[in-house]
Amino acid sequence: MDGAVNEILRWASTNCYVLRRCTRDFGLNGTTIKRGDLVTLWNVSANRDQEVFRDPDAFDILRTPNRHLAYGHGVHRCVGAPLAAMELDLFFRQIVDRKLRLEVDGDVRWLRSNFINGPAMLNVSVCR
Repeated sequence: MDGAVNEILRWASTNCYVLRRCTRDFGLNGTTIKRGDLVTLWNVSANRDQEVFRDPDAFDILRTPNRHLAYGHGVHRCVGAPLAAMELDLFFRQIVDRKLRLEVDGDVRWLRSNFINGPAMLNVSVCR
């Protein structure tokens, strides 16, 4: 189940980007970024980076390794990531074990945001 959960997170990260302030001067691909500069890190782009992920636009639950950035990275990694991963694992295991089917019931209303990705409203019917 881990492979499926990680691929879902890579494919549909909830946060699109994070903003950081540079703590020291450094160079990146020929560009100098100075101490104090603001840098936007686009998680949704990083999770589709063709230099990191083979066939990045394919949805592949067998993808290994799958070093997605859905929860961030390093000292800023989401402290709730282990709990969220456990909840997602339990949720999908229950669906599979109980042979349930989820069906979208009505129109999906999407968030209008360049920061958070996902539905604002999603009605779902649980079927056998």
